[in-house]
Amino acid sequence: MRNLDIFIYTHKPFECKLTNESYKILTCSKDEFPNVKVPVIRDYTGDNISDKNLMYNEYTGIYWLWKNYKLNDYIGINHYRRYYAFMDNVPDVSRYFEFFDIILNKPLELVHPITKKMVDNRTYYSFWHNVEDFDLLEQMVREKYPEYVGGFEKMKASKEIHNSSIFIMGKDLFNEYCSFIFEALDTYNEYHGHHTVDEYRQHVLDNKTKYIKPGLDYYTVDIQTRIVGYIAERLLNTFLHAGANPLVKRSCTLENNFLY
Repeated sequence: MRNLDIFIYTHKPFECKLTNESYKILTCSKDEFPNVKVPVIRDYTGDNISDKNLMYNEYTGIYWLWKNYKLNDYIGINHYRRYYAFMDNVPDVSRYFEFFDIILNKPLELVHPITKKMVDNRTYYSFWHNVEDFDLLEQMVREKYPEYVGGFEKMKASKEIHNSSIFIMGKDLFNEYCSFIFEALDTYNEYHGHHTVDEYRQHVLDNKTKYIKPGLDYYTVDIQTRIVGYIAERLLNTFLHAGANPLVKRSCTLENNFLY
């Protein structure tokens, strides 16, 4: 599709078997990408926040697109190990947008790892991360973004989440979303009192027992430093649920492949 760009965000080279012209690799890595048949774009050129990748995750790439890329009619975000199931066989998404405003990945059901019961977003977040960061987000939304309070409450109570910031949006909605998310993340940094990777990492180290929990070996200090990225996922879902006619009701949900 010539009117669709799907950006595969990655922080390192990976085995890319994609050949469809709609796909591009977007990366913060300075490494070479051998044997890749799609364009490789770096998020550390032009107006960028690439140096914050270890706290913002893929949002450094989304910021770069918003500020630097000549946007196509439709913009998609995937990950180096998370794709829509269609992969190389990309459909004509224009037909979806005749009926819907956004294409999302199938939501993740929030099953508590110990009780195996479905739980809400706050409870799920509290298992994997420091719930104080989630509660600070709620405080910020209530004080600074009253028009999104309803969307936040729906996200908080929901027992599923559209995770990993995977979506396809039209250009106008993408610009609207970016205007909201990056202002909100800057405000969150003000509330949290930290603005750099080193400051967030030191915060995690100073509160290690709240972030590094027994049995969760994957969640190292560096992983937990990505606080802003985890908060951004919740803000995406807040954005989807906000308003009298929320986007989540005007969405087409497609299957995704998780390739680990």
